[in-house]
Amino acid sequence: MWRLGSRTVLAGVVVLATAVPTHAQVLSVDELLARALAPQRFALAPRHKIPYELTADFSATLFLQVHGALVTADAAGLFREWQRTGERTAQHRVTIEHLSLPLLLRPFAGFLRREVEARVARLSSDSPDFHAHDFVIVDTQPGDVYIVAGVHRAIVSEAMDRFKSPAGKNDPATRRLVARWLYSSPLMRTWIMRPGPPYALAATVDGAGLVHALTAFYDWGQTSTKITYGLLNGEPIWTRVVAEIAGEIPDVGSVHGQLSLRFAHYSLD
Repeated sequence: MWRLGSRTVLAGVVVLATAVPTHAQVLSVDELLARALAPQRFALAPRHKIPYELTADFSATLFLQVHGALVTADAAGLFREWQRTGERTAQHRVTIEHLSLPLLLRPFAGFLRREVEARVARLSSDSPDFHAHDFVIVDTQPGDVYIVAGVHRAIVSEAMDRFKSPAGKNDPATRRLVARWLYSSPLMRTWIMRPGPPYALAATVDGAGLVHALTAFYDWGQTSTKITYGLLNGEPIWTRVVAEIAGEIPDVGSVHGQLSLRFAHYSLD
């Protein structure tokens, strides 16, 4: 009965959406994603002309709670970002010049320093694969701001097969309608959960393509990133980034963590 009902809902979603005109939007989801996924968008200096090199001082505060035990740490150092002609993403490197740890973690200071530096260097490659998801605009906010959400393409395809979508899987408009249904329906949220890469993404993006917030949903929990922008030479630049993780991680247990990064004293070439 549940499966039959879901098939009926899916068919109704497709039919109604093709029959009823949608509200006018300033940007289509295609235009918005093209701007947000441009080569430099996930960079400290998202609009600077390539090639470029940027350095900035950074300070960081980490809060990590595992099994009720709270760990805090502070770090400061030099952040470097560069992008050469022909490169799709910016490269990153961080040098930690100061690291303050709790007494119990101080013997591991060298390992933690190297691990943080290595993770920052992988900042671009560790970002979620946006092209693996079917996105829709789920809401708009004042100031030309859009809330977009995406469901992994494999899950959308599976839903269209399982619930007998009346349209083909290669039709982008239909895929987005199904993605909207899967993401928005409380009844389907448990069904779309999958191990592995994020089964869904949600982001706050402005009309210029600047990402202000990003949440990745996993079967064990979620990660989120919020970005605050300032201006450097009249162009946007990151001034603060707050990243959080929350969930039940296998072999670890309940985890909640927050990393706050602040940038200052930029040098841009």
